[in-house]
Amino acid sequence: VGPEHAARVIGKEACSGLAVGTVLGILVSSIANQVMGVSAHVSAVVLLTVPLVSVLAATLASALPFLCVALGLDPTVIAAPAMTSFVDVTGLLSYFLIAQTVFKAFGLEL
Repeated sequence: VGPEHAARVIGKEACSGLAVGTVLGILVSSIANQVMGVSAHVSAVVLLTVPLVSVLAATLASALPFLCVALGLDPTVIAAPAMTSFVDVTGLLSYFLIAQTVFKAFGLEL
């Protein structure tokens, strides 16, 4: 797979991340709300955050090796630690931004 395939590979991975994240978000938020008694606003945050984080993770995981090669770096050495850090940071930021928005929509303060 060469740089000319980057857009197609990244796009497919993002779509896969969205599909997996959507299914997991629906399952986890439904179980949390219906079985565990988690409130609707917290379940909504989970429902919205899991697909977004899955898309971000899949996109970063597929884009970072292409970026490393373009910069002349060894993707096997750089990609995994950098990807983990980026996904963790973007996941937390996404979670808190979505939580803030959902809580405001429910009339709650975060």
